[in-house]
Amino acid sequence: MGNNKFSPAIGDEARRLIGLWIKSRRKELGWSQAKLAEIAGIRQGTVKDLELGRNYEINTLVSILGSMRGKLFIEWADINSIAGIDINLSAN
Repeated sequence: MGNNKFSPAIGDEARRLIGLWIKSRRKELGWSQAKLAEIAGIRQGTVKDLELGRNYEINTLVSILGSMRGKLFIEWADINSIAGIDINLSAN
């Protein structure tokens, strides 16, 4: 049986990809970080951290996605490989 231990590098890559999408979507909407923070009810620094792929709480991500009318689907085909991660983000 293979190694089923989760690699932190996979979480890092997921946060990076999600952060890139959030920044892209925010710009598509014509919003500043301050405006997104106000709408989502979070600090502007938290928006910056999210966009940079830094660690955050799931409630923060839910608030951001809800504010931006976003959908998130994550699937790991292989828990041991970054290549096994599939992240699908879209706008409603």
